Amino acid sequence: MKLLPITLRETQLRMIADGDQTMLRRPVGMLSRAAKGDRLWIREPFAFEPRFDHLSPTAAASMGARPIFLTEAEARAHNIGCTRFARNLPRACHRWHLRVLDACEQSLQDIDDADARMEGCADRAAFAAHWNHVHASDGRSITGGRIRWADNPRVVAIRFTLIRHPADAPDHRPGTPVHQQGASQ
Repeated sequence: MKLLPITLRETQLRMIADGDQTMLRRPVGMLSRAAKGDRLWIREPFAFEPRFDHLSPTAAASMGARPIFLTEAEARAHNIGCTRFARNLPRACHRWHLRVLDACEQSLQDIDDADARMEGCADRAAFAAHWNHVHASDGRSITGGRIRWADNPRVVAIRFTLIRHPADAPDHRPGTPVHQQGASQ
């Protein structure tokens, strides 16, 4: 069983937490190694108290800083430190993970309406628009604007369940339903 990182945007994490998304597709890469039973520890946007802002995430964590998981707007409203990019979250600080139910490689356009709904979109056309917004828009996209729907790239499709518990916590109980595990924040 592998433990791999996955970076999620605030909106995607909210959809997953609300149960509106139970599948995701990503360009072929590190997640291509994911298989049934693997765990994906979630890297998500976070902040520290302002007194830790000058430190790297690892240094702040070693000094006892606990990440605060708020949206950027919530962090500003509560005078919390700067919101940091999800990719900077140290594994020791994550709060949730995804358990892989199944994973396979496929062409992006192989998605059907049912899978699009598991991705949190109304249908295949809505998923295509969402994909282009996230992966093929301007340079702010997570893939630098290189992966378009029209190119029909190879992707890894992962069906998962959210576990509201760190993946490597000592009291992790594989198979325990999400509603029986307390949220850690």
